[in-house]
Amino acid sequence: MTRSAQIKDKLDYAEHQRQQLMDSMYEAKKTRIEAKYIVHSAAEILSTSRECYDYCARDIAEHFIVQYTSNRKILSKYRSGRLRVYFPFYTNELKDSDNVFFELQYTNSGLYMHLVDLSQNIANNVKIKNTLFYYGDILQLKEIVNTKKHDRLIGVQSILNQEILVERFGVKMLIPRKKQRGWNRFRVSSGSYISNVSEFLFEFNNKEVSDFCLFATHATRRVLDEIYRNFFNTSLV
Repeated sequence: MTRSAQIKDKLDYAEHQRQQLMDSMYEAKKTRIEAKYIVHSAAEILSTSRECYDYCARDIAEHFIVQYTSNRKILSKYRSGRLRVYFPFYTNELKDSDNVFFELQYTNSGLYMHLVDLSQNIANNVKIKNTLFYYGDILQLKEIVNTKKHDRLIGVQSILNQEILVERFGVKMLIPRKKQRGWNRFRVSSGSYISNVSEFLFEFNNKEVSDFCLFATHATRRVLDEIYRNFFNTSLV
C-alpha cells in the first residue's frame, strides 16, 4: 500500500486549518485586536504540507527502487532501517550517485524523468499549469519549514493599511492595495462597512500569509497528485 490516503488526509487537514486561519486573521484585521496563534497555525499548515513530499519520496523508494534494485548498499540500509529518503527537489540530487533516487533511472526511467523535469521546473520557477502558482515557491516552502525546525519560529509581520476590508450582509472582502492594475477606485453598496486594515506577511519571503498557505496546500496536492495518478494509479483529489 502507498501513503496516498495519509497524504490526502494531511492536506485536507491543512486546508481546514487554513480556512480557520483566514477567519482568525479577518477578525483580527476588522477588530484591530492582535490575533492569537497566527504564527503557530501558519507554521502547522506549512509543515504539514511540506512533509507530504517526503511521504511521497518514501513511497517512490519502497515501490520503485527497493523492490527492483540490486544495489547492495541501498538494500542493506533499507533492511536495517537506516535508509534515509527525502524528496529530491534539485536536479543534482537525482544525478548524485550517492543519492537513493539516482537508482530510479534504472528501476523506473519514466518516473525518474518526471522527477528531473519537476526539479528543472522548480529551478526555473515555471508557472504550474492552470494555476496562479509557481514551482519555484516549493523551495521557499522547503526552506521556511527547515528554518522553523532548526533555527526559530516562523515569523509573521503585520503591515498597516495595506488592505481594504469591505463587509455587507455577511459578504466579506479583503482587497489588497498592491499590484492592482487598471483601477484606482471602487464602488460599494450603501451601508457597507469599509476599513483600511493590516496585511500579514511571512518575514522569511515577504509573502502574504493566507496566499502562501494557499500555495502550500493546493500546489502540494497538485504536484504530488500528478505523481500518484501517473505512477501509482491513485489520486490525492
